Amino acid sequence: MHVRVPVSQQDLGRWAGMGRRKVAQLLAAEPVRGGLTVARSTIVVRSVDALHRLAGHDSDQRSG
Repeated sequence: MHVRVPVSQQDLGRWAGMGRRKVAQLLAAEPVRGGLTVARSTIVVRSVDALHRLAGHDSDQRSG
């Protein structure tokens, strides 16, 4: 399942209090690579597990 989120890396950076470059680094990092695809003004979430890893949550720690 794909979930399209119509926001830019700059938007995410503003919301998180960091710059666009840092957001780009985080999205390209090994734990989330392949789980998120970044296109022009759109971030496609390809894996909920990738979001959990990005948030610092191990998938084994999640409940039900």
